[in-house]
Amino acid sequence: RCPKRLLPMPTANAASDIMAEEVEEEADKSGEDRSTSKREHLRMKTMRSEVVEPTSKVKQRILKENRDLLKNILTTRGDGCFLRGWRRELDHQGKLEVDFQDFAKCARRLHFEVNTDLLFGLDDDHSTMTLEELSPQGGLLLDRAKWWIQDKFGSTQDMFRALDSENSGKLTLEAFMKGCETFGLEVSEEEFHKLFHCADVGNVGFIQEDDVIFLELDVEVRANKAYQARVCRMDRWKYLAAHEFMEHIKRHKQVQRGGRRALPRCPACLSWWPLQRHGRPRQAWRLRSEAPSLL
Repeated sequence: RCPKRLLPMPTANAASDIMAEEVEEEADKSGEDRSTSKREHLRMKTMRSEVVEPTSKVKQRILKENRDLLKNILTTRGDGCFLRGWRRELDHQGKLEVDFQDFAKCARRLHFEVNTDLLFGLDDDHSTMTLEELSPQGGLLLDRAKWWIQDKFGSTQDMFRALDSENSGKLTLEAFMKGCETFGLEVSEEEFHKLFHCADVGNVGFIQEDDVIFLELDVEVRANKAYQARVCRMDRWKYLAAHEFMEHIKRHKQVQRGGRRALPRCPACLSWWPLQRHGRPRQAWRLRSEAPSLL
């Protein structure tokens, strides 16, 4: 048989060169793997940051869109005035802030959706949203009016009595603007309209002393005056209800003295239907013929 071909044994230098090449190849592979994994990690981190926490510009854009949406809704509900819509829909008591539960009820009632995390989290307090957070200009206007009332008069009650020169208990828009200009409130005509409409929540064309309590600067004084105003309104309502009930009793007694029973009447002709039920058809027919034809 042919003898096997013997290969030459590698020398020490050749073996070292082979090991060096293998080490370099492994290093290159590990470097490529490391750079690839690093790039993949950065890509995933960027994707998570874009999904979970948007950039400041995106936040500002979303916040502006939500503010504009809510302002338009409140302006519509306020008969063209944003501050009146704020008082009418969100801030009935005039605290110039709304808590999350009341805001959620309003959103459910008016059928709108906004990002509450951005609207309520501007001051790191997610429990309430102030008027200044939603509309900085509106909040600044009311703050100026509060400080003017406090420095010039001391209370909203004294301010209203000073502006009400005729002692009528009511102030129209013209009288309100004239009185404020006389006592040195420097705002534009549009801002005068906003202040008046914010106080005239019901859009009746005039304001009374209870309507300006929300402009009281001291929180405790404002709460006490608001409570007293609610109690007075409740007492006034009870008095009017009792007076109307007594008048009804008097009318009922007068009808009974006249020999007629106070029976329910026909809604179309109030004179002939009870007579016909009590066996007087002729008289009922005569009264029916004389009554206007409403059937």
